[in-house]
Amino acid sequence: MVIHIRNIFFPYIIQGFTELYSRTGRLLSRTKSRLPGGGLGQSEHHNSSYCTMLDCVLCPSSESGQDNSSKEVLDLRVLDLIRFRTTSYTMLPFKERCEWLENYWREQIEANHPQDPIRFEVLRSHSCELETMKSVLSEQPKFPLDGLLFYHLDVMYEPGPTPLVGWLKPYMIPEWFPQIEVHESYLRDTPMEYTNYLNEIRQQETGKRNSFERLSSTAMMSPRS
Repeated sequence: MVIHIRNIFFPYIIQGFTELYSRTGRLLSRTKSRLPGGGLGQSEHHNSSYCTMLDCVLCPSSESGQDNSSKEVLDLRVLDLIRFRTTSYTMLPFKERCEWLENYWREQIEANHPQDPIRFEVLRSHSCELETMKSVLSEQPKFPLDGLLFYHLDVMYEPGPTPLVGWLKPYMIPEWFPQIEVHESYLRDTPMEYTNYLNEIRQQETGKRNSFERLSSTAMMSPRS
């Protein structure tokens, strides 16, 4: 189980630059970081030979400087390990990727200076054993919470949707795990119209289908240029 915050991004670090891509592959930002190959605090050889790629979520934040001006800082939380330095981790099961991420690379990933334009923090994963989930979910989250990701321990990394990775909004937890008493903050943002998980899926699918039909209708009605 991995706590998730907001939008998914893929930092791609190579040749001394750190590029942020959306999950649809659109380049959103190009900057520098201290990750291997990212351009800050590294030799020219390391910047040119190292390549790093992570699966992250973005937490918008800003910091105020001494002159009271506001400086935007890209604050990324790391969900998964794809590539680090010269090694690809995509063929390792999720459990082993977590071990590498949390026990071996965390310190280097989270290293930063106050003036860095981007910083990273590794999100901790938790076992889905009942007692562990009770302990984790009974406490108030330490950051804004968008949802929880559930990974099969043996799933290898692959882009796009997979049935081996599940997703729940915080207020859906009691429905799936009635034996767990969650902290009240998990239920705070429950929509007034929410009834159950299946209805939520049906509503989302209906919304997607209606959007597609509107786009198709617009395309069919557009005059030729």
